Amino acid sequence: TARAITRLAGVNINGKDREWQSNHTLSEDDYKKGVKLLKLAATLQYTLVGLPSLYYGDEAGLTGGSDPFCRGCYPWGNENSDLLAFYKKLGAARRDCPAFKEGSLTFLAVGLGYVLFKRQDESSAAIIGINRWNADEQLTLDEDLSGYKAVFGDKPDGNRLTIKGEDIVFFKR
Repeated sequence: TARAITRLAGVNINGKDREWQSNHTLSEDDYKKGVKLLKLAATLQYTLVGLPSLYYGDEAGLTGGSDPFCRGCYPWGNENSDLLAFYKKLGAARRDCPAFKEGSLTFLAVGLGYVLFKRQDESSAAIIGINRWNADEQLTLDEDLSGYKAVFGDKPDGNRLTIKGEDIVFFKR
């Protein structure tokens, strides 16, 4: 299976032989696109119901095509520090919010390219929004979000929040 960043960057490896794959590297723009989309996917993976599963090296920014190019060694000392910090912060937010263990899941807003949902239990709550498109999405909610702290994204303004294009918001209390 090709690496997540490679697939999310839009590289089509179907029908490409080993020689092509061994000589192919992502452009800087393709790599940035893959990383940005991986952050969106990882946020969903870590905040929806169930346990997240991470293929070693994805958190460090590894790329690669199909076998054997997907099995590169972990890049010790050469990790994508921004992506690694993102995964650490995402993991800590999941660990520190009991709502992710057995809390309910409520969808607050769903539209073409975006989703906003809430995870909640008796002691905690988190609101997560993902915007796949490149245009900002402005939402007005039934709930005042003033008591929430921002993990990722801009702090909400009362019951109004903006999910920037190709970005996430993540608030918890």
